Amino acid sequence: MFVLFDENLIIRDSSWFLLSLEVAAEGATELADRVGGAGSWSAKMSGSWVVSHIADHLNLIVSDSSYESEGDQSEISVLKNLHGLSEQFPELQLEIGSNEKILRALVHFLNFGSAEAKLWSCAVLVNLAYRSEVNKINIGSVDGIITGLLEALKTRSDSHLIAVDRCQQEACGALSNIAFSNSSNSLAIAKTPGMLQTLLHIIEAGGFGHDSQEASTQDIEIDDDESGDCVSLDTREEAALVLSNCAANSREAAELIVACPGSIECLKSLFKNSKPDVLRTAVGVFGNLSKCEKAACAMRETNVIEEVLRPALEWPVGCPDVNSSVTDMSVYSMKATALMALTRLSVFEELRELQAQKSVLSTIVIILGRALNNRTWASINWQLPSPLTVLALLTINKRTAEVLASDALLLELLVSLLQAWIKQKKTSCYSSQSHALVTELDLALTIVTCIRLSSQVEACHYFVKNSVPRMLRTIARRKPQLDDEGVKYLDTHLWALEDYSLAVSMALHVRLGSNHDCYLGRLDERTVFSILQYTFKDISFKSNAFAEFLSTLGVPKQKKKSIKKARVDSEALHYTQWNERPRTRSQTLSRQPWTRHHGRNLGPAH
Repeated sequence: MFVLFDENLIIRDSSWFLLSLEVAAEGATELADRVGGAGSWSAKMSGSWVVSHIADHLNLIVSDSSYESEGDQSEISVLKNLHGLSEQFPELQLEIGSNEKILRALVHFLNFGSAEAKLWSCAVLVNLAYRSEVNKINIGSVDGIITGLLEALKTRSDSHLIAVDRCQQEACGALSNIAFSNSSNSLAIAKTPGMLQTLLHIIEAGGFGHDSQEASTQDIEIDDDESGDCVSLDTREEAALVLSNCAANSREAAELIVACPGSIECLKSLFKNSKPDVLRTAVGVFGNLSKCEKAACAMRETNVIEEVLRPALEWPVGCPDVNSSVTDMSVYSMKATALMALTRLSVFEELRELQAQKSVLSTIVIILGRALNNRTWASINWQLPSPLTVLALLTINKRTAEVLASDALLLELLVSLLQAWIKQKKTSCYSSQSHALVTELDLALTIVTCIRLSSQVEACHYFVKNSVPRMLRTIARRKPQLDDEGVKYLDTHLWALEDYSLAVSMALHVRLGSNHDCYLGRLDERTVFSILQYTFKDISFKSNAFAEFLSTLGVPKQKKKSIKKARVDSEALHYTQWNERPRTRSQTLSRQPWTRHHGRNLGPAH
């Protein structure tokens, strides 16, 4: 039997409403079974009907001034119902998130509603934006939604039944989910006047908006706070997550964050507590900020390395494994993030001396595997460039390169990355839920890491046995697509790679007028400078050169003799300092002028 609602009915009991929805869905399913229809379809139709009813009800509350005389009980009840619907029926989230009446009503309550109405509006947005790219776009496109969330950040609870900072916590959660993996929303949040300052004020535990008198340094981890001016540690962490997600998806947002007076000192203060999750969040903000050149410079100047990153790396914990506790995994991910940030902030001489702990290296390899397989680790959705960049940079240290070259899982993952890129290029409509999309940057970092690990004989033999030369030649033969933007090594944290690894590979390219045994050490400075000035449109030169190098190797019959030969060749490949280059016969370089060829390999002008 269907449960019908009068269009003028004011719903007051959330549990009754959701129960009615379930009864309606069951009734629709029973009726559909009788006529041969699908139960899931009928349940969805009844759910859609309820969403439409709630939308009309909210629109009536917002547009009809007569509801004001009845107080806010009706609007709170409907918002609670909407929250329960979005939480208990995930299949209806897209329909709710695309309903203009509902979104306009949420904007109204965020900007003009009571503290409790703002709280429940934020809670609804948290659910709608969670793991829904479509809803993030819809929500971000609504005028007034972000400014409304800013108003919620400045609001404290006026009820003794709700924690004073609960509204701020839900607003931060909504902003964090809206910004996650969405560059437009991230930048819009950062550009909203007063948004960054308010978030930083919350992180400092300084109260709520205009009502606050001075910052409080007390960390309150309980819900009820009689002072009314303090922010719980959980809310401070949520505010930091907003900044972290914004910085992760928009370099301009990262620049705006570090441009706020006292922002870095504020974030450093969050690191000064003993809760692992909060420590991880604090380090995570700096990790995402370090991807931006201007932010990285500001972090070096404000001693972030000495006061945050190195202490994070020294945090005591055992070795990561599948049975690690949740607390330990938070520490593992914090240490891995700290190492990623540290490598981005380090210059070449520092990278050459940087030795990472074996447990942290193991963690990064685990993260690489999870990122490749589209799986989270330690509740974080890792992207391929993060572990690949730090691995490529860490191999500058010889001792670290030896440790990584002996890691069987890492070598297997590097080969899998090459295979995944080739597979996805074979079909124009490649789509895999089990594997992440491997970009040109990911591919370049993978090959650079392989080149550096090839200084170890064991890694070379592994690559040869697993057909890496054949895969590299396949990569080299691929013609650049018109829509390929290429790999631009312009980031400061990749300069070491550009100067020492990628340039070595480019020097091996046949279009430089040399054969495959031409190493960077044989080129004059003018030529090297020209190489580094170009935007690298594809990486066929690098793949082909490395394939040629690996092809000279093989499974040795006489181990000592073969190992010695491999070491000589790999050392020649990795010479990078002018005062360490091998002494060889002089070679006449091309005197032709250099030019830039769009969409083609780098070479002399013809």
